[in-house]
Amino acid sequence: MDVHDLITGEYRLEISSPGIPRPLFYPEQFKRFVGQEVQLRLSHPILARRKWSGVIVAVDSTTLTLVCDGAEHAFIFSNILKANLVAERGEA
Repeated sequence: MDVHDLITGEYRLEISSPGIPRPLFYPEQFKRFVGQEVQLRLSHPILARRKWSGVIVAVDSTTLTLVCDGAEHAFIFSNILKANLVAERGEA
């Protein structure tokens, strides 16, 4: 920006990101990250667990499917309290 003098006078450029771990809220967001690892916290336990971690393998309008510990598990979005991408090594 300084090279082309796009802004006259003093300025401060601030850059922000969703952070690490990146939160996910909507099915469309999950679709963008198929193949990546995510951590979930559920409202209601499944198999006596509220916390899950796995790789996203499928997403539709109501359900998120992960591979966790070698098995596929489906989670309905209305049961997900919190979801975050797991940073890949070298990202953080």
